[in-house]
Amino acid sequence: MASPFITSQCIICGVGARTMERYPRIACRACHRRAVNAAGERIRFYTPYIAGGFEARLVDEAQTLDDEVTRTNLVYIDGQAVFADEARFGGSVIQPLEDRPDPARKLPPERQHELPPDLLRELP
Repeated sequence: MASPFITSQCIICGVGARTMERYPRIACRACHRRAVNAAGERIRFYTPYIAGGFEARLVDEAQTLDDEVTRTNLVYIDGQAVFADEARFGGSVIQPLEDRPDPARKLPPERQHELPPDLLRELP
């Protein structure tokens, strides 16, 4: 059986990174740690439930929940907008915006207006 891992290059700094075939274009661990929200505050990502999920928290003493990032998955690394989300089988993954699943699918139709217009994609 072939390994599910491949060697890729970080989408931010270009360093070699080992990743799963499922995520061929990701941010390396060092760049992952530099993720910030739109206000420039450092962010860490968590899996809040045993069954998964995605949560973004500020790197502060209280580990304050960042509702905006948790809702939109939009973060920045070195000024570049990228998409952060839960990874399959745990942890988190940061990918280019163009590789993200449609964020509108995460919200019921009556809440889709909450997403910034630049994050919406047309639904089939």
